Amino acid sequence: MKLLNIDVFERISSQRIVTIAEVVNSLYGVNPNTKMKDLPDDIAEETQDIRKAITRNLRSLNIRIATVNDELDADLVFAAALDYMREGITPETIIRRGKDAISAYVYTNNWEDLMFAFGGRSLVETVSKVRKTGRGQHRKSDEENGTFKMLGLLIKLLAEKHPTGKYGTREKPTISEIYKDVLALIEKEQVTTKGIGKSTFSAKASQALMTIYDESSQE
Repeated sequence: MKLLNIDVFERISSQRIVTIAEVVNSLYGVNPNTKMKDLPDDIAEETQDIRKAITRNLRSLNIRIATVNDELDADLVFAAALDYMREGITPETIIRRGKDAISAYVYTNNWEDLMFAFGGRSLVETVSKVRKTGRGQHRKSDEENGTFKMLGLLIKLLAEKHPTGKYGTREKPTISEIYKDVLALIEKEQVTTKGIGKSTFSAKASQALMTIYDESSQE
């Protein structure tokens, strides 16, 4: 029986803290935990170059980074890595995470400095256009955060109120047990699992729990 029921790329995408080394490995579809000495020869040198570039770009924001193994806010690292993501090489989950990370900073006060660090002048210009025309999308993002926050609170409530404790605790809900009963409900209701497969459910549940404490989702 496995405790980890989502793949390594979904797992790192759901984390709030990551390292530059982990994210750069994921750009190539390589297990994020792979050591530098164990990387394939054909990507090892380029990997080092990308690690350096991301480190320097983040340092330009006055973020203190000693090594590529320092733990940093995931949004910052994924956003800084977006420029190096490539269709057909980088897993779709990671590309989507990079785009979500960029979106998280579009309407911040220092967005211009951030975008310049993440992708240079071209990204600044792109985001400038989004800011002028995408206010509706910003509201949609706020609504989505609210939905995730509500979902996360409901998961905690389920765990707290379950009479046998099979859903874990409020502090640490057992998502796999909740999903088993969701599948049973799906069967009773005679609907499909489209959109809520096991890995998707787990990833969204994890995101929902994290959103509860995300200041950007607070009203």
